[in-house]
Amino acid sequence: AFLWLLLLDAYCPFWGLLRPGVSFILLASLVWILFQPRSPSPAADWALTLAGPLYLGWVAGHFILLRNMEQGLSWLILALPTTWITDSGAYFVGLAWGRHKLWPRYSPKKTWEGAIGGLVSGVIGGVLIAWLLPDLRLVDGLVVGTLIPLLTPFGDFAISMMKRQAGVKDSSRIIPGHGGFLDRLDTLLFAVVIVYYYAVWVTS
Repeated sequence: AFLWLLLLDAYCPFWGLLRPGVSFILLASLVWILFQPRSPSPAADWALTLAGPLYLGWVAGHFILLRNMEQGLSWLILALPTTWITDSGAYFVGLAWGRHKLWPRYSPKKTWEGAIGGLVSGVIGGVLIAWLLPDLRLVDGLVVGTLIPLLTPFGDFAISMMKRQAGVKDSSRIIPGHGGFLDRLDTLLFAVVIVYYYAVWVTS
């Protein structure tokens, strides 16, 4: 309910559902956890129950906000393929030449070589995509293509941190062999926020 409330507010903010909806969910969930006698850490369970939909719903709402902007489709087209190109470049360069671990505490397979490959791929991809979109400038593609490879890996690391905390290998069983459905979105969730606020603050 919390997740869908956040997405609905992003789509229809004029309905004014966010404040009363969040207030009800916060209080109702707090009352609910009080009646869970078997929970060894009810306060932590309550916080984690809210953190998941807050992260996913609030951040994913930026897909809707970005699409609803003027030139929003172009911005979305820039954000998504640039992220996929970045991820692919990092993966293949890391697979071929990766030697130096980037952050083994959270992701033992990621390397500095892969990160550099992702950065180069992201910049080239972002500029090329912006060049194909008449609504955007090449500098937009350059900036977005630089920011995405620099910042979206933290989305990947964050999900890895959560999985390690939970003691699981995959975030779900929906896509076997790919770490779970959330692993397909971890970098996109960061990317859409980056592109949205770049579009709002810099180009508006």
